[in-house]
Amino acid sequence: MRWMAAALMAAAVVGAARVSFAAIVVGQDPVNGGVTLVRGNTLADVYVDAKDAAVAGIAAGELADDVERVTGRKLRVVHEASQLGANAVIVGTIGQSALVDQLIAAKKIDVSDVKGQWETFKVAVVDHPVANVDSAVVIVGSDRRGTAYGVFDVSEAIGVSPWYWWADVTPEHRDLLVISPGMEKAGPPSVKYRGIFINDEDWGLRPWASKTFDPQLGNIGPKTYAKVFELMLRLRLNYIWPAMHPGTTEFGKIEENYKLADQWGIVAGASHPEAMNRNNVDWPKMGLGEWRFDTNRQNMINFWEEWAKKRGPYEAVWTIGMRGVHDAPMLGPPDMAGKVKLLESAIDAQRDLLKKYVNPDIEKVPQVFCPYKEALQQYRAGLKLPDDVIICWTEDNYGWIRQLSDPKEQARKGGSGVYYHISYLGSPFSYVWINTTPPALIWEEMSKAYAYGADKLWVLNVGDIKPGEVGIDFWAKMGWDIHAYDREKLPQFLVDWASGIFGKEHAPEIAKIMDTYYRLGFARKPESLYKDPSCFSVADYGEASGRLAAYEDLMQQADALAATIPAEKKDAYFELVLYPVRMAALTNEVFVGDTFNKQYAAEKNPLANSYAGMIEGALAQIDKDTAYYNDTLAGGKWKDIMTAKGTTSPQWGFKWPTPEKVGDGKDAPALPAPEREATVAQTSNSPAFAEKDGYVSIEAEHPTRTVAKNGVQWQVIPGLGRTGDTMAVFPVTAPSVDPEKVASDAAAMEYDFTTDKSGDAAVTVYCLPTRRINDVRGLRYAIAIDHETPQVVDFNQEQEGRAWQQNVMRDAAITVTKHGAVAAGKHTLHVWAVDPGVVMDKIVIDLGGAKPSYLGPPETAAGR
Repeated sequence: MRWMAAALMAAAVVGAARVSFAAIVVGQDPVNGGVTLVRGNTLADVYVDAKDAAVAGIAAGELADDVERVTGRKLRVVHEASQLGANAVIVGTIGQSALVDQLIAAKKIDVSDVKGQWETFKVAVVDHPVANVDSAVVIVGSDRRGTAYGVFDVSEAIGVSPWYWWADVTPEHRDLLVISPGMEKAGPPSVKYRGIFINDEDWGLRPWASKTFDPQLGNIGPKTYAKVFELMLRLRLNYIWPAMHPGTTEFGKIEENYKLADQWGIVAGASHPEAMNRNNVDWPKMGLGEWRFDTNRQNMINFWEEWAKKRGPYEAVWTIGMRGVHDAPMLGPPDMAGKVKLLESAIDAQRDLLKKYVNPDIEKVPQVFCPYKEALQQYRAGLKLPDDVIICWTEDNYGWIRQLSDPKEQARKGGSGVYYHISYLGSPFSYVWINTTPPALIWEEMSKAYAYGADKLWVLNVGDIKPGEVGIDFWAKMGWDIHAYDREKLPQFLVDWASGIFGKEHAPEIAKIMDTYYRLGFARKPESLYKDPSCFSVADYGEASGRLAAYEDLMQQADALAATIPAEKKDAYFELVLYPVRMAALTNEVFVGDTFNKQYAAEKNPLANSYAGMIEGALAQIDKDTAYYNDTLAGGKWKDIMTAKGTTSPQWGFKWPTPEKVGDGKDAPALPAPEREATVAQTSNSPAFAEKDGYVSIEAEHPTRTVAKNGVQWQVIPGLGRTGDTMAVFPVTAPSVDPEKVASDAAAMEYDFTTDKSGDAAVTVYCLPTRRINDVRGLRYAIAIDHETPQVVDFNQEQEGRAWQQNVMRDAAITVTKHGAVAAGKHTLHVWAVDPGVVMDKIVIDLGGAKPSYLGPPETAAGR
């Protein structure tokens, strides 16, 4: 539902870039029947019952501050209806606000579609709500968070971004704020618990908090968490896994932390190794024996009991289960059956504590079990998990969900959720520096998870929050409304995001820059380049030089646009666009440039010196931009938040190259112009692909035809792919097809192609490295040329070994099928859907001419 905005001469709509709820109209004159918040010396009052939930009062105060951020005029917050003037904002929770309940009883506002719902709110303009008020904006919540979300929805509509503080998004100044007549209702959310995990905070959030933001505490504590909680509510998030690395003061050790979370209405939980919401990282120092439940049961129960007593009165989702100390595997019997039995015993003991200190009716105590890493193997080995516990499925740390609920699990009372990463410290590579996870990937995996019942709890590993702002924003929107951006509307997200922060004028260009940034980063995350800097070929298809050219063009676009951004938006632009684009581009200059440098140095070619200069210049610029981020940006507000070149961890950090020089290094000719492969616009939705140099290269999203079967069809996922978009099977809940019947029963893609010569054909298919949906599925497609018998290929990687490592570094699972002799002439390649979950990126038909490459040869088609 949307506001029914009155027409205004010379009116402007603020906040229209949101996934829209209210439309707050800002004009030159009051609106008949509307509510004037600010007009000259006329200011509305904000009412909130002093007995309402604490977060209702907090939100009301923030709204008053937000009006001041936009207009320079601050509204008064009052707690008595008699103190209200002619125009008012009335904030209240059903059953906790006397005035709101009075308005409901008087039928001034209908809350029949709100009452009793989870985190739902209604905003309506009400005439003469009480005798002394002409008109009021009434914000009613079904519960305390619903109230807060309604208030912050109005804040966003008047032009205050949820990122006003965390990304320095300065709102546009307005002298007049008028809310037009109408009403809206929003909620309940698609996902019950929607949250973030602050993790690997050693190189960002903790240094910044301890040295810059809260030096008195010298750590991450209540002052920092208050800003985190505010951001979460503005994004309509409600659940947190707090920071938990060694050196960070544990969340539960500071009583004010969890009391503050409760005041803000935030549900405080804990990450997968923190059973009973208590961090065990300091256990080895406590002198209580080994962290092993079979040999040290009572000491561990006592350890958990202390936190159950302290935090039992506060709203929480309790993490149950058991892993080792910090993030290590669980200690116990050597055999799997023994481990499973021990884990069941620990869960029983934990639930006994929850019955004692939280609620005797254990099914009313929200609990989550996260089968992360080895815990998933224990779960698969037969762990008897209580039916009321939420299963929080995990991905493989690189964006690919390991498992989702089968039909039996979907019927569980506790339901399921997902723990997801856009930041990770570990093997085979860490990415804790800049965020290059495409929103389209988050959409593909999380919409699939939701379709399989994962709607109880979502938690996103956000690292230090910065610079994961875009991913967090998209995550929050999906969790609130799974249909906010469907498959067709995915490209609109970046436009909406940019418009809401930088305005409509610059939004299309910024969205284009960020789309390219995510596409290039998806093909290879900058932080992983050190693992194999020569992965992009310097010899074939212009791969390496083309990548340098693409990043050079992107950086030039971002730099050029920076000059046009208004002064008040420049800090936000640097944080959200310019810095990540530059760091990605410069990191590629270092590592891809190193490939050229080493090759020319081996040849004693002075061009080695030119590339050495490129590398040295890029490293210097990385340091310069990061120093600006820390020391100058926003007046030094973010000092110590950004660690140049990622993490300083000796185990997981970058290994930067040392360039080689020829002779004295001074003989450096100009760098050769990088190859920019010409692209020709698609002229038809049904291209005819033609052989070139012994191969046919096809972007999967360009089938000549698609054939739907039984309501199943291959469809495009825009914005997701290494060299273009991708094709996936929809609906994702479709049944698998009998491999013997694919030709007759399976949805198909068909690609017409022409060859000039005959030869044995091999077909290489580049799929995204998704995982089978659950153990009653495979990850299969079938393929044939012309009238061959279809070959069925299953590329699921169950074991996270070397093949999986290669797949997640290149974001591709590459398979090859042999097809025998193909005569010169016209042919058709058939690809059938056997299992949902397959996402296809590129196809190469090799007749003996294709060369090994990272991205695959460029697309070849008639007329290109």
